[in-house]
Order: sequence, then C-alpha cells, then structure tokens
Amino acid sequence: MAEKKELTGPDFARGISLGGLADGSMLQGHAKGKPILVARCGDGYFAIGATCTHYGAPLATGIIVDDTVRCPGTTPASAFARERRCARRRLLR
Repeated sequence: MAEKKELTGPDFARGISLGGLADGSMLQGHAKGKPILVARCGDGYFAIGATCTHYGAPLATGIIVDDTVRCPGTTPASAFARERRCARRRLLR
C-alpha cells in the first residue's frame, strides 16, 4: 500500500488570493487530496502536480525557466545530459 503524504499549503479548492503571487513565483498547496503547484508567469496563472514524476522531488523547490518548472532533483550540471531522456514538466494553460 502506498504511503499517504501529508498535504501542505493552502487548500486551493477553497480559493486563494493571487494578488500576492509575484511574476515568476510558485505556491504549493493542495486540492481534492492531491498536492498542487500554482505558478505565475506574466499575467497567467498555471497549476500542475506538485511532485516530479521522475524523481519524486517537490517542484516548489525547483525553478521556473520560461514556461517550464525545472525539478530540483536535476542539477544544472546534469540537466543537459538528462534532458534527452527526461521530459520537463510543462506548465499547462
């Protein structure tokens, strides 16, 4: 049986104020029992699963580059070598 992870941050299903979310920033929370990451890019707000599907790392501790959240489990030195084998998480509009 899979271990249930503790949910952290705001419950997005209840709604949040986005006024304090600066361009290029991320906020980890949850909705309907799932961890979610909300990011702001320019005038857009995006939501994706909060955990890297490849390494299991929390994406909230990663960085945003253009329209991509980069996993903290992929260091800059190894990112280029892994990029062909590992698809990056794209922010969905």
